[in-house]
Amino acid sequence: RMSTTFMSKEKAPADSIHALAWEVHKLAQMSPCWFFHAFSNGGCFVWEQVRKIQQQQQHLKSNHPPLGVIFDSAPANYYGNANLSKALSYCTWSEQARIQLQRFLGGA
Repeated sequence: RMSTTFMSKEKAPADSIHALAWEVHKLAQMSPCWFFHAFSNGGCFVWEQVRKIQQQQQHLKSNHPPLGVIFDSAPANYYGNANLSKALSYCTWSEQARIQLQRFLGGA
């Protein structure tokens, strides 16, 4: 059974990114199968905090890492990232060329 929990800044029960990350962490521990969808900068900031909490809590049996993370309209540091080459291998040649050109020109 799959369920979705949507948290936005407006609906969040937290007054800080760190508090919101703890809320996400608590929800994630209820299911061993979960994904995190980070939207824009705010989602990335929350994900960064969730990762820190996961690392601090890694000794607990209830600490379930996500099955995957989706970065939607999120900033990224492509330089020095070995995973980018692997991810690009799944793109068409023309898409790879477009992304490489954007990197060269300093775009996203």
